[in-house]
This record gives sequence, structure tokens and C-alpha cells, in this order.
Amino acid sequence: MIDLWTLAVGVGVAFALGYAIDFVLRQRADPKEPVYIPSRVPLFGHLIGMMQYGTGYYSHTGSRVPGIDFYTLPIFNLNLYVAQNSQLISAIQRAAKTLSFGPFAEALAKGWCALSPPTIDLYSRKDGGAYLHEFDGATRNALAPGPNLDRMNKDTAETVLGFIDGMAAEIDKAGGKPCTEGLFSWVKRTITMASTRGLYGPLNPFNDRTVYDAFWTYDEGIAVLTTNFLTSIFARPAVAARARLVAALETYYRADGPTKGASLVVQERYNIPQKHGVPLNDIARVEAAMEVALLTNTVPTAFWSVYDIFSRPALVTALRAEIAGIVTQSTSTSTSGTPHFELDVSAMKSHCKLLLSAYQETQRTLHTHANIRKITEDTTLANHYLVKRGHYVQIPNAPIHRSTAVWGPDAAVYDPYRFIAGKGKGASGGGGGGGESKTAEKLPSYSFLAWGLAPNLCPARQFATTEILILIAVMLMRLEITPKHSKDLRKGVDGRDVAASSWVPPAQNVGIFATIWPPKGDIDVEFSMRRDGDWARGEWSVKIGESVSKFPLASG
Repeated sequence: MIDLWTLAVGVGVAFALGYAIDFVLRQRADPKEPVYIPSRVPLFGHLIGMMQYGTGYYSHTGSRVPGIDFYTLPIFNLNLYVAQNSQLISAIQRAAKTLSFGPFAEALAKGWCALSPPTIDLYSRKDGGAYLHEFDGATRNALAPGPNLDRMNKDTAETVLGFIDGMAAEIDKAGGKPCTEGLFSWVKRTITMASTRGLYGPLNPFNDRTVYDAFWTYDEGIAVLTTNFLTSIFARPAVAARARLVAALETYYRADGPTKGASLVVQERYNIPQKHGVPLNDIARVEAAMEVALLTNTVPTAFWSVYDIFSRPALVTALRAEIAGIVTQSTSTSTSGTPHFELDVSAMKSHCKLLLSAYQETQRTLHTHANIRKITEDTTLANHYLVKRGHYVQIPNAPIHRSTAVWGPDAAVYDPYRFIAGKGKGASGGGGGGGESKTAEKLPSYSFLAWGLAPNLCPARQFATTEILILIAVMLMRLEITPKHSKDLRKGVDGRDVAASSWVPPAQNVGIFATIWPPKGDIDVEFSMRRDGDWARGEWSVKIGESVSKFPLASG
């Protein structure tokens, strides 16, 4: 049996050896490389920090070197070069030939998907990248504004309306009394079912609740699956859930689901691999990973957008007035004898500037994603910084999104008007006074990184934005939402009692693999119907129109 003295000596020797190796490795650094930030635990300290705090770790390391735009995090013999200044992004974009996102496709093919070796070869660009180029191009074209996206938006919108109708029916069943639900659970279910209905059509595999549950279990293990290290041990539930999800997708393909009302993007993601001889099981595995790319980010973005808006009464009032301008009421009543209202999504794109601004402000204040590129050749950035082949460049969003140099002295404040030219007020309550905000209209696109970094912007950004804003708009026009606190939430962050109607934000689930962290728990709210006007009791539909325009997102 090892005594404490022997253990202490062993740990001391291990740390001394680690520091010695770390010292030797740092001596090999080129003086032109970004400044090194050593870890307190030698060799692997930064890796431990990232596993514990996710992308939030970059806020901690960045605070250790205030005023430094570019620094290096060494992890054994690997360097992560971290850029925390928006002006460096243009230099990184210009170096797209040597700072590439492409190598990560192979890593995800192995970790997220566990593909067969022949299919992994397609993702490793052994064909010069022809397969990935065809697959990515078809995906982007299918999600671009036009009739295919319109059809997806229509199916998605009708599903969203169905969930809100379902809530209205529950309230009616209770005699008009409020219904209590977990807000995150309700938004999660609504967005998941609406998104997948828009993708897969009437044979949507997620209609089976076990598939829905399997996906979210799979999603919880994505961070571990990404490492592709002993996943059968450390991510056992996720591996089992992935198998269930893949089996459901294979059943969907065998039932000719892509040809029976599915979106063009699903058809393309099925037909192109088939043309290249990819086995059905691998096609399903890639599709499962594509669902992660959409749902893992859309759900928490939708939740926090709803939270940020409904927790600000003045903002709710302003938004209802704005949205009323794009809603038409039929002169005749519906079949049930109630008024009929139609939300015009085409008009929303140009008219609802405050709605879009509030949504983007949620993204700005809460986004934690870190864009990453692999360095394929030694490269000098901004005529100053050397980054070496085989290492990585990361651009965490948070330092840029919360930079006072970029966004003004109120960068830490939620200002729903910030993305409207000349309207930013630095007001957290949606209309008060405050310091001068810099609006996104005055800033280059790389100051707002919620949808990634050009030329690799998320191709589904218009689809996701349309879905979330339709959800928020109809909720605002039909529902009232107030928090229902349990006893342990009756204290504010400063320890004082809060009113029963006060909103107490749940903690974020730090480290989850998502561009915005979801809440760690849920927040119980009371859903009730609006009592002013006929908005609540009427029947609702959505007019999608033709996509001759798109939402003017700050990222492009």
C-alpha cells in the first residue's frame, strides 16, 4: 500500500517533470508567434480547463493578458492560437487557403458519425475534396432563399402554430386558467418537431417519441464523441442513442421518405452519397450529425430569445405594436366562428426591425462558440503574427461580442435596439436611457459571429431565423407568459426577495456543445391567453410568400 509521503513525492516529481517538458517545448517557440500563456497544471492544464468550462475558458485566459489581441495556449506539443480582436478576423479570412475548416470534416466523420473507412476517405479529401464540395454546395443551394426554403418554412410554421394552438386548447380545457409548463422543455419540443417536420416531411422520424429522446441523449454526448477516444466507455448512452437514431433514419430511407414531401436538402443529402456508393448506414449516420448542427443551436437560441423578450414588459409592448403591422384580419370569421389572423413573413423581413434586433442581441450577449481553423502551412497574419503548420487558430465569439472597443461602453448590457441604426440606447429594459451603443449597422460583419466566420457561414441561418421569429411573433400576439417560482427561486441574485412575477434566469449549462449554452435546469412559467383584443381567441395562419428577400442578418 502506497503511503501519503510516497504519493506526495510521486506527484511532485510528475509536476516537476511536466514543467521541465513544458519549458523545453516553449523554448522551441518562434518569437513571432503570439505570446504564450502557460497553464498552472503543466502540459495538459489548458485542456482540463476547456473540458471543464468549454468555450467559456477563453474568457478566463483572455483576462490574464488584458490588451493582448492574440495569444497561444500550449497543450503538450500542440498550440491553439486564440484571436480575441475582431480586426484580426479579416486577416484570418484572407488566409483561407492555409487556415482551413476542411480537416474537421474528417474528425467529425470519425467522432460524431463513426463512419466506415471507405466513407471516411471521402471526408478526408482524398479525392481532392470533390465529394465534400458537391455535398456542401447542394446543401447550401437547397437552403438558399427560394421556393425550396419557402416550402420548408411553410411546414415548419404550421407545426409551430399547431403547438401554440395546443397550448391554447389546454388553457381552454382549464377554464381559461393559466397552464404551468417548463419553458425550456416546451420550446425544445416545439422547435425540434417544427424543424424536423420542415426537413423530413410527413414521415418525420421524430414523430416517434423514442427517436426524439434518442436524439437529445446523443446530443448530450457530442462533446465526448468529438474526441473519438474510448467513446464506448465514456459516452456509452450517446453511442446507444446514436444507434437508435440511425436505425430510425434507415427505416425512413427504406420507406422512400425523401420522395414523400421531404425538403430538397434532405433529398440531396440522401441522393449525393448514394451516387458515390456510400452505404445506407453511413448516410443515416451523417444525417444524424446534421441534426445536431441544426437543433443543438436552434433550441437554446429560441429559448433565450423568448426569455429575453418576455422578461421585459416594455419590450413586449413595443414588439406587439410592431408585429400588429404585419398581421391581417379577415373580414369574415373562421369556420369556428372566431376571427382569422394571418402573419405575413415576407413583410416581417422588412418591417419587424425591433424583433430581429432583439433576437440578434440575444445571440450577441450569450454566444459562446469558438470558430476554429487548422493551419496547413506556416502563415503570417496581419504582417506580424506567425502561426505554424499543424496547429490551430481559434476565434472565440464572446470576447469580440462583448468588447467595449467594438460595441461601445454598454457592451455587457442587453439592448434590444442595438441592431437598429441610430436606435441603440444601452437600455436593458427596452426603452430607457443609458450610454451610447454602437449599432451593428456601423460595424463590419466579422464583429458579429453568431453564424460563423465567412466563407463558412451556417447555410441554415435563414431557415432557423424564420422559424424562431415566427414562434416569438405568434407567442407575443396570442399568449401571456409569467414565471412561477419555486421557493428556492424567490431570492434574487443579491439575496433580496423578488416579486412572484419577477424573472430569475436559470444558470447556463456551461460546457455543453452548443453555440449558446442551454439552461442548466428549467424555469416553470404560466401560459395564459391575451385578454386585450381578439388576438388570442382567433385562428392563425402564416403567409410565407415567395423568398424574394431575406432577413438582413448582421453576419450576412
